[in-house]
Amino acid sequence: MLIDYDCTSNWGNWQYAGGVGADPRTDRYFNVIKQAYDYDEEGAFAKMWLPQLANVTTKFVYCPHLMNMLDQKKFNCLIGNFIFKINFIQM
Repeated sequence: MLIDYDCTSNWGNWQYAGGVGADPRTDRYFNVIKQAYDYDEEGAFAKMWLPQLANVTTKFVYCPHLMNMLDQKKFNCLIGNFIFKINFIQM
């Protein structure tokens, strides 16, 4: 996730991640899940931004959609039932 937008420095990365960039090898794709497990195996970054994943084990932290209903209930992460709380700043 990029939280800063700089078209000149991020454009190529977004193209590569989307599989539409200029790459001489047609069979090379950016695997977001593999990269996540390689660089943040415990899922600390994902859990920081998605508190619904706080109790999910490392096996499912980057692919919670693969959990069966028993695991979803066990980890208190029911897919499709997220309720996001929005805190408004008073100006």
